[in-house]
Amino acid sequence: MQPSTRRYLVSALVLLGALVLFGPAAGVAVLTATTRFADVLGVSTNAGTPAGLVASVLAVAAGLAVATEAAAVRLGGPAALHRGSDAARGVRYATLGAVALAFRRGRRGKPFDPLA
Repeated sequence: MQPSTRRYLVSALVLLGALVLFGPAAGVAVLTATTRFADVLGVSTNAGTPAGLVASVLAVAAGLAVATEAAAVRLGGPAALHRGSDAARGVRYATLGAVALAFRRGRRGKPFDPLA
């Protein structure tokens, strides 16, 4: 049975909404965490430095990962988090847990500080 055009459209719109809602927030949380970690190590993460490039790539990757997982949960329900191997589930839970912690700390009016 072929999926309908409507189903593709709904899936695309859910992913777009997740990218808009969760992607930037997760990216900022990861960028802040990597910048703080680099500061502790004494490494500069300014634009144009290799460490800055690595931090930016990690932030974009985390934003995309969190957005796609949020879309999967929206389309497939909470059981979507239980797919894959044990290692994949562990990485999925750790990523979403870290971002949830960052959101929670941000809602209390404090900036995200992974070292606190």
